[in-house]
Amino acid sequence: MILLALYMVCSATASRAQLPLGGPMMGVIYDSGKHALVPVPGTPGASSLAASIELDPRLQGVSISPGGDYGLAVDELARLVLMRLDGHAPIIDALQLDPSDIRIVFSPTGSSVLIHLRNEKEICILSGLPQQPRLLWRQAQDLPFDPGQLAVSDNGAAVLFGTPVEEPAALFVITAGNWPQQIVQQSPVAIEFLPKRDDAVFADALNRQLVVIENVTNSPQLRVIADERDGMVSPIAIATSQDGTRVFAVNKGSETILIASIGGGGVTSVSCACLPTGLHRFQGNAVFRLTDLAGKGIPLWVLDANSAEPRTVFIPAPTQ
Repeated sequence: MILLALYMVCSATASRAQLPLGGPMMGVIYDSGKHALVPVPGTPGASSLAASIELDPRLQGVSISPGGDYGLAVDELARLVLMRLDGHAPIIDALQLDPSDIRIVFSPTGSSVLIHLRNEKEICILSGLPQQPRLLWRQAQDLPFDPGQLAVSDNGAAVLFGTPVEEPAALFVITAGNWPQQIVQQSPVAIEFLPKRDDAVFADALNRQLVVIENVTNSPQLRVIADERDGMVSPIAIATSQDGTRVFAVNKGSETILIASIGGGGVTSVSCACLPTGLHRFQGNAVFRLTDLAGKGIPLWVLDANSAEPRTVFIPAPTQ
C-alpha cells in the first residue's frame, strides 16, 4: 500500500500566492538553472512568463507533466514527491529513488508515469495521477541493455522500449507480468502513445519514417504515415494532439514543424522563426513549446495548432 503524507514544495520565499490565479494558464516550465517553476499564464499569442517560484533545494530530479499541472521530484529521503500546484505534495513512500539513477517518462495526458531505475534495471508504473497516485506495477525490464526511447500508455498497461544506438535496432512492448515482445526491427528516435489509446507513433531516423502502431498490446500493426518525401529527414522529436488525430514532428536544424494525420492523407507544415529543440506539451489540444528557456532577451517559441490555421507564436523574453 502506498502511504501519502503532505510536504511543502516551495521554500519560505516562494508561496502558493505567487501562482497566477483566476485566468487561463498555458502551463508551467521547470527552470533547471534557477531550480524554480515558471508559470506561463495566458493563451497562445497572448501569454507571458510569470515570476519564478523557487523550489526547496532538497528536491532533485524535477520533471514536469504534460500540460504542466503537476511535477515529480525526489526528496532528501529518496522518496518520490508529487508536486501539485495547490502548494502541497503527497509523498509516495513505496519507492526509494536515487535522482541520478532514474528516468521519468510521462504518458500523453500525464495520468500515468514510467520510472526507469537504471541500476536496478526495473520499470515502475504509477497511475491515477495527479489526484490519486498509486503504484500500478513494477518489474524487471528483462532486457540486457538500457533502453533508448521509452513511452507509457495513459492507462499504464503498456510500455514501449526501444534499443539504444549501439544495439541492433528493435522496438519492444512490455506489459505487467510478461516478457518483452518485439514489435519491429526498427529503433525510434522518438516515440509516444496516442492519448487514451492502445496505439502509438514513432519516428525512425534511419529509415526517415513516421510510423503508427495500431493495437500495441494485441497483434500490433504498423503503418507509415510520412517519409522522406514528406520532409522526414532527421527527426528529433514528435508529439500527438490530445484528440489523437494528428502527430507533429521536428527535424534537427530545421525551422519547419511537420503535421501528419494519424489516419493518413498527407503532411502539411508550419514554419517558425526559430530552431525547435523539441515538442513539449502545453495545455490544450495541440499547443507545444518548441524552445527552451534561454535567458534575458531570448523569447520562448510555441506551436499553436489549436487555431484554424496552425501557427507559431512567441512568449516575450524575461526582462531580468
